Amino acid sequence: QQGWCLGSSGAMACRVASATAAAGAPMLVTPSGVPKEQLESEDLFLVATTGELLKIPSRAAKVSDSASVFQAVFDRRSDVTAVCHIHSVASVLATENQEVLRVRGTEMIKGLGVPGDGVLVVPIIDNKATEPELVPELLRVLEKYPMAPAVLVRDHGAYIFGSSAEKAKIATECLGFILDLEMRRGRTEALEAPLKRRRCGPSVVLLDIEGTTTPISFVKDKLFPYAASAVASWVETAELAEVARDYEKQCKEDQVPFNAAAPKEEVLRLTKEWIAKDRKVPALKDLQGKLWKHGYERGELKGEMFEDTPQAMAQWVAAGKRLAIFSSGSREAQRLIFKYTH
Repeated sequence: QQGWCLGSSGAMACRVASATAAAGAPMLVTPSGVPKEQLESEDLFLVATTGELLKIPSRAAKVSDSASVFQAVFDRRSDVTAVCHIHSVASVLATENQEVLRVRGTEMIKGLGVPGDGVLVVPIIDNKATEPELVPELLRVLEKYPMAPAVLVRDHGAYIFGSSAEKAKIATECLGFILDLEMRRGRTEALEAPLKRRRCGPSVVLLDIEGTTTPISFVKDKLFPYAASAVASWVETAELAEVARDYEKQCKEDQVPFNAAAPKEEVLRLTKEWIAKDRKVPALKDLQGKLWKHGYERGELKGEMFEDTPQAMAQWVAAGKRLAIFSSGSREAQRLIFKYTH
């Protein structure tokens, strides 16, 4: 009726002993190849812990392929005496893009022994060609999650546990509800995501500096000339050695000479040459940032922005947008323009 055991799929097993005396007890297992809605009590196999068939039904040819999985669960979990194995669309979809299913805030998790304020944790294992091949990975996750009420098998289905046949039935129906709910939520979110994006608009506003937030003339007519003139006095500072190394490295990349014996003259010459050519090399950008910072701090430079830039930025921030800058200038240079604009 639920569509969990379509065709002849699915299986169930139950130990024929109480939970306190289950160790070593045989289990009743459903047959393979028989529609589950047609099953009667005489159709069940009785299987020993060794795998020996103690009772073979007259009309069933083969015990369920899941028998070895059932036995592994019973051997590992003394609190489990019944297991249901289902094949449902929701149980397959729930395994996509995750290793563990975690569900909280849903009332039906209580049916799997999880408190209402707790988290349902169901580990997921990869499918194999045959059920017996699932056992090693199943045991591994049961060791990692010793109280897991179920295990999902990717692109296959689920094994749900109970301390009795009735408890296993309840847990299976509750997990089925939860998986179906998660599937429907996923569909709803997938349908609503494009609408949310259209409704909310972009989450990030990406800006350039020149011609966007700040006049191009400020950069070309003020910042660049200032750096070209200020470098003459700056080359006398202690920071020259580091900048000279960066300039020499850039010259090697450009395959042009650099006179290391005269670092002042070389830095001065190359700075003016690169600024004139508007080169975007890191060595020049870093030095320009240092020169401009000195100019801003001494009051020789003041940042400039278009009149509507501050108001537009404030409105975007108030609307929860993130502002970002994409520019060939250094980060330091970008910060300085905004910091020293009044």
